[in-house]
Amino acid sequence: MGTFDNVTVYEKLGVRGSINAIGTGTMVGGSGPPEFVREKMEEVSTSFVDMPQLMARSGEFVADLVGTEAAFITSGGAAALTMSAAACMAGTDSDKLARLPDTTGMKNEILVFKKHIKSYDRCLAAAGAKIIEVGDDSSCSINQLESAIGPKTAAIYYAHPLYGDALGFSGWAPPPGDSALPTLDETHSVGSNCGVPVIVDGASDIYPLDHFRKVAQTGDLVCFGGKYYGAPNASGFVAGQKDLIEAVAAQSFIPTSEGIGIGRSMKSDRQQIVAVVVALDGWFTMDHKKRIAEYDRRISTIEQAARGVPGVETDIYWSNDTFHGSFLTIKLDAGTLQKDAKQIKTEMYEGDPSILIATPDTETLLIWAYTLYGDEDRIIADRLNAVLRS
Repeated sequence: MGTFDNVTVYEKLGVRGSINAIGTGTMVGGSGPPEFVREKMEEVSTSFVDMPQLMARSGEFVADLVGTEAAFITSGGAAALTMSAAACMAGTDSDKLARLPDTTGMKNEILVFKKHIKSYDRCLAAAGAKIIEVGDDSSCSINQLESAIGPKTAAIYYAHPLYGDALGFSGWAPPPGDSALPTLDETHSVGSNCGVPVIVDGASDIYPLDHFRKVAQTGDLVCFGGKYYGAPNASGFVAGQKDLIEAVAAQSFIPTSEGIGIGRSMKSDRQQIVAVVVALDGWFTMDHKKRIAEYDRRISTIEQAARGVPGVETDIYWSNDTFHGSFLTIKLDAGTLQKDAKQIKTEMYEGDPSILIATPDTETLLIWAYTLYGDEDRIIADRLNAVLRS
């Protein structure tokens, strides 16, 4: 019914649908929920529900999976950070939560390692927090962290995810275990001793499963994105201490205290909430060795198509310790190929079907397999070989 009959939505709107070989990037739609998640989203779309009850029960389910006192499903990892900051500043005080982002008279300072300062700290500032940098561009000591805590300190922010440095990118947050910074455990210990909660950006720290639980259990409020384990792009959750999660809930689009909190604009629908629950349950019960082996098979298919092309060097990064498994790096000799990485990326995107690949610089292509469907690895392999040789 309507003008979308017999035509795809993308075609009707005049936008390109693409094969995604760059991973769960927000700019390309985040994730493609697997069939078992989509089925449950469709199931709940035909019946309504008491949303406060759904939020409460889903939070209990998630908390049980990750081993924390409580949890709350949000409309993304960034929303979880904003609501966590609000919770640490306003608690469940209805007057304070109604005034945010005006933090006059509140504890409103959130400490962040200067070396960890990236754009995501703006999610905290959105709630009205004042970001206080600790240490310098290269390091921060435990003593410096302790000395920075004062009467206005509402929380410590720990930007925990690996992000790009582990993948050869630059300018991203350093991986956990950076010897120049306190560890998450040390940071949490300082916070506990000083009575200051620690907000952790757990984002994609979801594998191995024991690591997932470890991160979730180490902070006071730990925020994760749902897109990494098969939930929709605009989904996530925050896990942690029961009293702080209650303060997060008080900020939500369905307030549990008087007044409208900062999270009113961060609404989740019932399909999103159910998708987080079902996807997370699947993540904790699936055969991950089989999952990663399939990624390895797909990436090998693509690598074989590029191997041996003059001016091309291929290298597969094999890993069983990241949720995305292996990925392919292709180094290019632009002189031999008569084209650079950016040109190849454009040709791959503008072809039919459109294919998305990453180019961190003019000499390098990066390809992931964990967001591929069906025989898309074979499609990428054939097209890449043709583009490299043309």
